[in-house]
Amino acid sequence: MFGFFKKRITLEDQINTLNELGIRLETTISIDYLFEYFDREEYEQDPYYTLLTVMGGEFCNEKDELVIISNDVWHFDMECVEDEDIYAELSNKEYNWELEYNYDWFDIGFVEKFSDLCSELQLEERYIFLNLEQDCIISFCTLDQYKKLNKLMKYKFEFMA
Repeated sequence: MFGFFKKRITLEDQINTLNELGIRLETTISIDYLFEYFDREEYEQDPYYTLLTVMGGEFCNEKDELVIISNDVWHFDMECVEDEDIYAELSNKEYNWELEYNYDWFDIGFVEKFSDLCSELQLEERYIFLNLEQDCIISFCTLDQYKKLNKLMKYKFEFMA
């Protein structure tokens, strides 16, 4: 009815729910570590969105070592392409995919091609994509997990079938 009657979803509940959906924090990451990026109020003001952006980010610690918060979600700036050959290396098998090089903007067609490959391999999972204009969030899940995740958030992922 009114926004002020909306039930607050705690950060702990968000973490547990995402964990049930297969999006997990790395075992070395504590809730206190998450507070280095946002305070509790910010995580709980926009449930799941803020947490997913942090979980999907790549950060460096004080020793300048890469810290991966979750291997199940990826959040990045869409202006990440520094070279048109960035899409060229894919394991030991050769694929010939037409992708658009638009200066430094990421081509979401790349994720679509991977989802097509998942379909070809008859995998149940697909990539999901949340376009936030300047940045995006990508994860890999089943159709059921995708539907449940979209019910939780005001921003909606696209299932790359």
